[in-house]
Formats: sequence, structure tokens, C-alpha cells
Amino acid sequence: MNEAETTQREARAREVRHEVVTALTVSTHRTFAVLFAVQGPAALFLAWNSSLPGASRVWFTLVLGIMLSAPALLFARAAPAAWWVRHFMALSQVGWSLLYMWLLEGRSEAQFHLFVSLAFIAFYRDWKVLLTASVAAIAYPAVRIALLPDSFVIGPSALWRIFDQGIWVLLESALLLLGVQQSLLTIYNYAKREADLKADIEISKREAAERDAELNRSREQFRMISETTRAIPFELDLVEGRFTYVGPQAQALLGFPQSRWQEPGFLDVLLPRDREPGVRRQFEDASPGTFEAIASIVTGDDRVVELRWTVSCEVVKGNRFLRGLLIDVTETHRLVREIAQGQKLESVGRIATGVAHEINSSVQFISDSVRFVRHAL
Repeated sequence: MNEAETTQREARAREVRHEVVTALTVSTHRTFAVLFAVQGPAALFLAWNSSLPGASRVWFTLVLGIMLSAPALLFARAAPAAWWVRHFMALSQVGWSLLYMWLLEGRSEAQFHLFVSLAFIAFYRDWKVLLTASVAAIAYPAVRIALLPDSFVIGPSALWRIFDQGIWVLLESALLLLGVQQSLLTIYNYAKREADLKADIEISKREAAERDAELNRSREQFRMISETTRAIPFELDLVEGRFTYVGPQAQALLGFPQSRWQEPGFLDVLLPRDREPGVRRQFEDASPGTFEAIASIVTGDDRVVELRWTVSCEVVKGNRFLRGLLIDVTETHRLVREIAQGQKLESVGRIATGVAHEINSSVQFISDSVRFVRHAL
């Protein structure tokens, strides 16, 4: 893997990680929207139930609830992926917890609400947001003492409550930070695997496209070569007895139009069983493999053409297909016959020459012998 590809994978991993974090952020925004809708009526009920005669908390709770929820929801809708929206949403939820602490007058239920709020805030998988919420939760008692000293009875018990709440918030925040860290690590590993998978898929697609292009070029080269020679490429469906493909030179060579070749049963027209029983039997008994056959064909213009069938048999879904080439060997066979006839005449001439030579030798011997006897007498 080269450096450019490594950089590309890392960039893609960052994109995937950003997409996952954005999806989690939007989902958490929706969770807080539901939470705000549930907390509002519950807080109003507590305010109404705990209000003293002449001193109602309902209006204060209603106004504060709207101030905590409405801006946060508007910001989440306008800029869901912005980092500051997460912090604002966390502070709003901590504000709800503090409101419940005020309504419940510091009872344990209020502390439980604060801890649950921190757990919901951890859904953002952002340790900075969790830190903001934790600081706000710890700082609330000190700020309340500073601004409203009459609301707390200053003393060892009040200080212990502040210290105790801070300790529990810190412990929960530490545990939640560990969970957030593990979740971020899982997201990072997922993003890396997703980026690697996408990169591998793209490489596979590119390689497949290159192989397809090369295959198409090879097919085109084969088609051009086969269709520009006198050899006729074909594909024959033996079940229907028709040619699913035949080269364009078949029409010029054999006189049958392209549409005729593709008609079911055309094989019986091209090779009738009564005229070529051996070839038809060879076709019907063909097994996967290659073979050759020679058959005479009457063309569309009533010429007799001898064709050599170079065939490859293939079985597809139980049907047999023959693929190969049709080669016109009429002229070749004519030349072979002429050569054979010439060889026969040459053999006869050679025999006649030998016989004449033998006869001539015998006659010459007799003539010479008679001449010698006559000269002697």
C-alpha cells in the first residue's frame, strides 16, 4: 500500500467517523427533546404540589422550563452538528436537574436526577461536553451560597453536602468518561474498518471494470477476426434446433438471411436427417468437449457447399449448445479430388512407360540377335 492510498484511507476514516458522530449527536438531540417534554409537566406538577399558600412556584417553574428548553431545541434544529450546541444542551439539562433540586429541596431524588442527566449527556460521546456539565453541577452549590446565602444554612453540614455532591459527580463523571473513551475507540475502529472496506470495494470494482474492459476488447477483437474471415462463428441450440448466433458472413456464403437462422427447427432445413444421418447422430450424441464433422449443405440459391464443423459442446441448465466455426471446404475438397485424379493419371502413365520400356528392350534384343545371325550367314 503506497503513501497516497494510506492518506486516502485515513481521510475516508475521518469522514466516516464524522458521519457516525454527527448521527449520534442528532439522535441525542432528539432524545433530549423527548426528555425536555417529559421533564416539563413533571416539574410543573411538583411545583403545584409543593407550593405554599400565597407563594406559588408554578409560574417560576414554567418560565424557567421554557428558558431551559426552547433555546436549546431551536439551536439543535438550526445547527445540529455545531459543537457549542452540545454544550448548550448539556447545560440546559443540568439546569433542569438544578430546578428539580430546588423543587425537591435537595432530597436524594434530586441527586438521582442529576446523575441520570450526566448519563444522558454522555450519549454525545464528547468528553468536553461531559466536563462542562460536571463543572456546572459541582459549581451550583457554591454559586448558590455566594448569590443566595440565606438559602443555605452555612455550617459543617452544608459544606459536607457540597463536598459529598461534588465527590459523587466526579466519580460518575470519571466512569462516564471511561465509557465515552471506549465508545470513541469503538467508533474509530468501526470507521477504520468501514474505510478499509470501502477502499477494498473500490479497488475490486476498478479491477473488475478493467477486467471487463479487457474482456470486451478481447471479444471485440475475436468478433472482428471471426466476422472478417470465411469461417462462420455460430451457436446452436440443439433443443430448439435453431442458431442463437451466426456470423454475418453466413448470409453471403450460404444464401440464408439472418432471421432464418434463428427460426426454431432451422437445423432440419440446413442438415436434413435423411441426407446427413451420420452428422445429425453425431450432434445428438455429443457430450461436453470438442469434435469435428463434415457435411454437405444445399444453399439458398441451390448450390452444394461442403462445410467442416469445428464444434465445442456445452451443457447449460440441462440444454446442450454447440459453439464453433463453419468452414467452407468445397474448393479444398475439389482440389484434393483433382490432385487425386492427377496422381492416378500419373501412376497410369508411369506404368505405361515401364511396360513400353520392357517391350522395347525385348524387341531390341530380338532385332539385334536376328541382325547378328543374318550377318553371320
